[in-house]
Amino acid sequence: MKRIRRIDVFSAGGVCAAIALVWGLVFLAFVVMATGAGVMMEGGGHGVISLMVHGGTLGVITTILYPIIGFVIGVVSSLVYNAAAALTGGLRVEIE
Repeated sequence: MKRIRRIDVFSAGGVCAAIALVWGLVFLAFVVMATGAGVMMEGGGHGVISLMVHGGTLGVITTILYPIIGFVIGVVSSLVYNAAAALTGGLRVEIE
């Protein structure tokens, strides 16, 4: 058995940011579909433009913010793990 005694903070942040980016892109697909459905239901007029602008803005913001939030969560989580591992000795894992 091997022990994980410490996790590199920025490495964990980068991995969490990449995972959050993927989830952000998945969420973006649903935003695009919902915006398209709303545009089709609206039928025309100023509501369509407003819906497209708000849907596009939401999509861009979430695609940018998800990785940033993921990075912060990864950094904080690894700092907490490192503190807990210092007290307990870390996780034991079996590697083949």
